[in-house]
Amino acid sequence: MSNLPAARARLTEVVNQLWALHQEVQVIHGMMLRQSPTRRAPVRQRLTRVQALAIRRYARKHPKASMQAIAEAVGISNMGRVSEVLSGKRFPARSK
Repeated sequence: MSNLPAARARLTEVVNQLWALHQEVQVIHGMMLRQSPTRRAPVRQRLTRVQALAIRRYARKHPKASMQAIAEAVGISNMGRVSEVLSGKRFPARSK
């Protein structure tokens, strides 16, 4: 048999508990957010698709070349971009 008043009262209790948990989660979430950096390094040069192709081509011809050597050969100052291109994170190679 149903007991609507009791169900309504219990539901109100649960909603209040959920609201308290929601507020707690909001506080914890705020503790996890990082502040924006006050200073950022300027972007020197954007990597182009042509440079990405040159990186792949050079890496194929020189399989033992380091990321730094590839970057220098292609004229890029950041070997991290070379790593991103070769791993497919930037300008993924088209599947054949």
